Amino acid sequence: MVDILFFGKLRDIAGGGERRIALSEPARIETIIAIIAETDDLLGSMLADPSIKCALNGVLADRQAIVPDNAELAFLPPVSGG
Repeated sequence: MVDILFFGKLRDIAGGGERRIALSEPARIETIIAIIAETDDLLGSMLADPSIKCALNGVLADRQAIVPDNAELAFLPPVSGG
């Protein structure tokens, strides 16, 4: 199982801040985004945006990073302030 966390506007689009998905084997972050897109087109397209950062077990990660079982994967939208 992989715990997936959504922050900011992604939380609203996902309908909550957390999801769990089961992987049959370790997968790249980009593959997990594709899995999410299969059931949620809008969220999948938002996660595919390169401005969305990914953190794997608390460390920023490239979308090519491999996500092992029992990992935490967070999606972080850009932050703006004023």
